[in-house]
Amino acid sequence: PGGRLFEFIEHRLRENGHM
Repeated sequence: PGGRLFEFIEHRLRENGHM
């Protein structure tokens, strides 16, 4: 587990402009 969670976090970071 954690893979899907990471995907969600990545999407959030992208929305915030972190990535």
